[in-house]
Formats: sequence, structure tokens, C-alpha cells
Amino acid sequence: MKTGMSNIEQIMIRMKGLLSFSFILVLIFGSGIFLDIQAAIPSAEREALIALYNSTDGDNWTDNSGWKVPPLDADGFAMPGTEGNWYGINIQNDVVFQINLGPNHLSGSIPYELQNLSHLWYLSLQDNILTGEIPAWIDNLINLRGLYLWGNEFTEGPIPSAIGNLLYLEGLALDNCNLTGNIPSNLNNLSHLTYLSLSQNQLTGDIPPWLGNLNNFQTLWLRSNNFTGPLPPELGNLSNLKNLHLRDNHLTGNIPEELGNCSNLEELDLRGNILIGNIPESLLNLINLTSWTYIGHNGLYTYNDVLRTFLTIKCQGWEDTQTIPPQEVTADVLSDTSVKVSWTPIPFTAYLGEYHIFFSQISGGPIHSLALLRTSQFLRW
Repeated sequence: MKTGMSNIEQIMIRMKGLLSFSFILVLIFGSGIFLDIQAAIPSAEREALIALYNSTDGDNWTDNSGWKVPPLDADGFAMPGTEGNWYGINIQNDVVFQINLGPNHLSGSIPYELQNLSHLWYLSLQDNILTGEIPAWIDNLINLRGLYLWGNEFTEGPIPSAIGNLLYLEGLALDNCNLTGNIPSNLNNLSHLTYLSLSQNQLTGDIPPWLGNLNNFQTLWLRSNNFTGPLPPELGNLSNLKNLHLRDNHLTGNIPEELGNCSNLEELDLRGNILIGNIPESLLNLINLTSWTYIGHNGLYTYNDVLRTFLTIKCQGWEDTQTIPPQEVTADVLSDTSVKVSWTPIPFTAYLGEYHIFFSQISGGPIHSLALLRTSQFLRW
């Protein structure tokens, strides 16, 4: 402060400085620019996010707000320390904690730089147009708790066995991802898993019995695949299971009695398989079942009126869609070239019903289709 100034002059100079500072604040905030700048994340993590943006056509995402808000860094993106304002990105403790970019019209492939996000807990890229393969390096995301990639257009192929190395994983959703082959056996390592959904793929083989070892399961969705074989009795070990969806596969055999041990089960969907036989009375233990219970379009039955009433309350009309094999099938030789096959008709109720007749000329096959009958109770051949 200059000497020899009066008090009034000194006060005016101070006010002038304050007004100039206020003018700068008004200029910044009045222009609509507000930057929530935090401590910068590691440069490798920022580069991984930028690679994800560039690899998946970020300029054409449905929402890419915050990613390129001026002023821009030399890399063309908002300044370091602003990553927590980028749409879909959650930062905790100065590292990338969560990516949630689905659905958001991402197209392209998952870049290899993403493996540098070793602190990531949740990766959600579901319901986009991602192509290429589910990366084999996915197990470098060692802290991952949730992996949600369903509803993309990945290259047809197996579930990467590397997923079985994500030992902290709690949720895994890979529905509708063009997956083929069996469920990898090392998924048995995922002891924290509570949610597994692999529906609407082309998965084959048996449903693995070791799924019954993952006793934290609450939801198991394997619907609309090509699974074969029986329902494993080990599923009865899943005392915390609430949702079991296995519809539209090729499962055979009986419903295991052990399934009645899943006392917390709320949703049970077994329709559209080839399950047969007497339904176990142990299903009466499933008192928490809701109306989301479907067992139709199989070959199931019960002679227990209490069980029938219980199931009908949960799944109205379940009996009307069962395919029950005809009884008292006989074959009478009429001549050297003619056979008469007879059976007791099935009392179809909801549908007209039909009989698909197959034959083989030698024991053990091959088996050939002969006829499809709708009303007859015998066939001359």
C-alpha cells in the first residue's frame, strides 16, 4: 500500500481489488462452467477410460456428457481430476471404482487397456452393440465384484475360463452373448457368487452338479440354451436360492426330490423341457413360491391331490400342457409285412394332442419317423 494515502483512498483500492475478484468469479460461474476437480486418477487408468471411449465410438454414445467438457487436456478429454464427472464413471479413493455404460449405444470392442483398472469393482456394459470376444485378460480385474455384459454381439465362442479366477465376483450376467460350449468347471471357484445369468445362448452339456456347492446363490438363470441331462440333485443344497430359471432347454428325467430343500425359492421356471414322471411331494416345502412358477410343457404328473392343488395355485393350468406317454402300448404281428400298434388314448384336455410314431428295423436304432396321428388309438404298418 502506498504511503501518504488517506484512509478513504486505501479503502477504495481494497474495494477495487475485491470487485475485480468478484468480476472473475461472475465471469466463470455466470458462463455456466463449473468444474468439480478432484485428485487425478492414475494416468494408466485415465488412458484406459479414453481407450474405452475411442474403441466403442464414444462420440456417438447416447450419453457422453462430461467426457469432453472444456477446457480440454492435450489428450482431447476433460482435464485430469474431472473423471468422476464423466458419464458412467464412478471414482472412489482416486481410482476407477465402477463403470456403468449400459445401455448406451456402445459399438466396437472392449479395449485391452481396460485391464489396467485393477481397482475396478463393477463393470456394466450390458445391452450395447459390442463385438469381438469377451477378453481373456478379464481376470486382471482382480477386484471385480460384478461383471454384466449381457445383450451384446460378441463373437460366437465359449465362456472365458479366466472368469473363474475372479475370486471376489458376486454377480455375473452374460445372457444373449453368443456363447457356446459347456459352463467352465473353474467357475466352481466363485464361492461369493450370488447371481449367475447365462440365458439365451447356445450353451450345451449337463447342468454342472458343482453349482450346488455355491451356497451363496440367490439367482440362477440358465434358460433358453441347449442343456441336456437331468436336473442335478445337488441344486437342493442351495438353501439361499430364490430364483431358478431353467426353461426352454432339453433337460430330461425326474424333478429331484432334493429340490424341495430350497425352502427360500420364490421363482421356479422349468417349462419347455423333457422332464417326466411323478412330481416329488417335497415341493410342498416350497411355501415361498410365487405365481412366477412354471412347470408346463413337460411330461410331469402327480397323484397327490394336495400337491396338485398347491401347484395349481402357483401355476394355473400346468397339467393341461403335460405330454404323458400313452399306456398299455401293444404290438401285434398281422403278417410278415404288417404290424398293428395299439395304446390307451391320452385324455387331452386343453389341446387336441397328437402321437408321433417312430420305428426302427433293428434293436438300438437308427430310429425313423413314421407318422403323426391326432385322433387314432392304433396304427397299422
